[in-house]
Amino acid sequence: MGWDVQQMGSIYIGQDQVNSGWDQVYIAQDQVNSGWDQVYIGQDQVNSGWDQVYIGQDQVNSGWDQVYIGQDQVNSGWDQVYIGQDQVNSGWDQVNIGQDQVNSGWDQVYRGQDQVNSGWDQVYIGQDQVNSGWDEVYIGQA
Repeated sequence: MGWDVQQMGSIYIGQDQVNSGWDQVYIAQDQVNSGWDQVYIGQDQVNSGWDQVYIGQDQVNSGWDQVYIGQDQVNSGWDQVYIGQDQVNSGWDQVNIGQDQVNSGWDQVYRGQDQVNSGWDQVYIGQDQVNSGWDEVYIGQA
């Protein structure tokens, strides 16, 4: 499919050779939400400066939450997004996406706490300087 895919536990990530500049991340299936959370993070070539994030469909909240995240002129580097309430997870999913000023080239994503999976899924997405063409993903406590 034009992807270099590497399996790291339950994470598949690779450079998209077809639509260069986009990364595709599958976040591991949990037992409650029988389905994958799928996140696309990448540079929008049409509207430069925007990142586009798709957060995957679950069976309870049928439909996708689509978020466009732009450059924050006031607080340069970080954008903060609140994604709407669903019926199962009575609360908001909070996503922080931004440039890491310490380790440049990394985007940091925090996905909000739910009541079933008490803990945050933490995703670091960035360019691997050692093995160029690959991205490195760290998933926090599930």
